[in-house]
Parts: sequence; C-alpha cells; structure tokens
Amino acid sequence: NDYLSASLGATYRSGGGTLLSANGWINRNRTEFDSTADGPSATHLEKSQVAAGNASVRTTVTEGWATQLAAGLSRDRSTNVVSDPSSFSNGEFSADNVTVSWTNDVDLARTARAQVGVEYLRQDGESTSYDPSFNGQSRSFTRSVGSAWAGLSGDQGSHQYQLNVRRDQYSDVDGATSALAAYGYKFDAAWRVTAQLSNAFRA
Repeated sequence: NDYLSASLGATYRSGGGTLLSANGWINRNRTEFDSTADGPSATHLEKSQVAAGNASVRTTVTEGWATQLAAGLSRDRSTNVVSDPSSFSNGEFSADNVTVSWTNDVDLARTARAQVGVEYLRQDGESTSYDPSFNGQSRSFTRSVGSAWAGLSGDQGSHQYQLNVRRDQYSDVDGATSALAAYGYKFDAAWRVTAQLSNAFRA
C-alpha cells in the first residue's frame, strides 16, 4: 500500500479586518492485494486520487454585521483492476463537486445573534458500477442542491437558547426542511442542563 498526502494553505488579514483564506489538499493511494473471491490466484490493483480546494473572504459590513463568501471544489478519481477481466470488482469512478455559499452573522442585541445564509452545490459523476447491462459501460449522473438557512442564538441571564431552520432543494429528489431547537439553563458556575430537539434529511 502506497499513500501520499499534501496540503497548502494561506491566510491574509487586511488592516480593515477583512480575512482572506485559501487552502487545498491532495491524497493519492495505491493498493495491491490478492483475493480468492475472484479466483484462487486473482490479484487486485486499486488506485485513488482525491483533491480539494476552497477559498473565502470574510469582512465586517457594519458594526454587528459580518458576511462571508466562500467557494470550494473537490475531485475524486478511483479505479479497481482485477486480473480476471470478467470480475464485477473491475470498475472506475469519478466525481466532481462545486460549492458556493454566502453567510451573514448579525448581532441583534448584546446577547442575541442571528445567522442567515444560502448555498449552492453541483455534483457531477461517472461510474461503471451502475451499468444495468453489467457490461462495464460508464454511466454519468448530475444533480444540484440549493439551500437556505436561518438561525437565532443567545442568552438571557441563566437562560440560553438556539433556533435553526434549513431548507434543501434537490434537483433529483424534491426537497426537505430540517430544524433544531435547543434550550439550556445554568444553575451556577458548575451546573447546567440542556435539551435539544432536531430532525435531519440526507439524500
């Protein structure tokens, strides 16, 4: 098994407080092994490469309002080659993701903060694993997800609270709404109780 990983990142903060950041990384993996599942002398070669990068800028618009714009992409490539050409383990896979998001944090009061944001995700992929004819033909897929969310958190004396709601709209499976509500009460410096209720959806 051979593995290689590398990463690079940079940040810059201007005199006005604007923060710029960017980073990227790459992983490469190569694995060779024997498996009797494809015959007594079958050999396997698996190769994969995953790379990703993102960049963001965060700045203060006015006192109590900070905004951030971020973009990222990732690329995944993998192959599996078996010495037996008829093995179902033979295959190729590729995927590309592109994400853009805009987030805003707003101080509503000294003890309350709101966050609102939107995000767009596009996913493109191709694989030989989904060929209904089992002939190893490549099949491609594409989908997009648009999301929007809002949240409110804060504290008032011994009381702490958090409320969040999020809407995700998928191009292939309609959409879903998720939410979270949390409450905490602080008795003293040592004791605090919390309660939380939430739901989630993943497609």
